[in-house]
Amino acid sequence: MISLAIAVVALGLFQSRSLSQLATQASASETQVSAQKDKEIDLVILKNRAQIIGNILKAGSKFPLIYTKINSLLPQSTIVSGFDLNRSGVLVLSLIIPDKNGLNQLFDNLTAGEKVTGVQNIDVDTLGRGKDGIYRTTLKLTIKQ
Repeated sequence: MISLAIAVVALGLFQSRSLSQLATQASASETQVSAQKDKEIDLVILKNRAQIIGNILKAGSKFPLIYTKINSLLPQSTIVSGFDLNRSGVLVLSLIIPDKNGLNQLFDNLTAGEKVTGVQNIDVDTLGRGKDGIYRTTLKLTIKQ
């Protein structure tokens, strides 16, 4: 009977040790997976940027000139959070504008009558204001072919 009790206690200690080792291994694995997810996110972002740059380079020199001109019309406080150039010649700009004055200045600059050479049309695709008071908008510029 005593030997049975000792065996049960020993088995309990062995299982407890095994469980703590498995928990440690699981925690280490979770840390490694988390680190890999961060790397994956960075790689996806870099891949998207490389594709955008590749699209611009394929399209020739007029797109960088158009982007430079549009960028000069943006208020200084405006942040270009993203841009994409698709195969049909549409340049999509995602903008973050911190306040109403910057938004007004953006639309004043775009409608001031100064034509952007090479741009056929400028459309406001989305416009919104977050709870933080920051405006986010997406402009679609149709490039003349």
